Amino acid sequence: MTKVSISSYPLADIGVGLDGTLYQNGNAVAKIQVQDFEDYNYLRKYGETYFEPVEGATPIESTAAVYNGMIEASNVQTVKEMVNLINYQRAYETNQKMIQAHNETLDIAVNQLGKV
Repeated sequence: MTKVSISSYPLADIGVGLDGTLYQNGNAVAKIQVQDFEDYNYLRKYGETYFEPVEGATPIESTAAVYNGMIEASNVQTVKEMVNLINYQRAYETNQKMIQAHNETLDIAVNQLGKV
């Protein structure tokens, strides 16, 4: 692949292959580096979203694909998770009330029946 600066042709169409190869005017000009590692314990985090390999990191073939024109979206469905959160909160409150009722029953058994 011939290395050609993308800025050499600023108005040319750019395409991206699934393997991360950048094409300009039908010619491969660069490749996006996509890397995976055997053991993530050998990666050191820096910044908010970056990782760098440390000594002992073993790179392996990545199965990632690069899609041109796509926007990465969250994998969380906000409305569904809010409904789940409300259900969990109600179940917690119900269990809390059951424990309080059991505690009151034991209190009566110990303090009032013990006087007889």
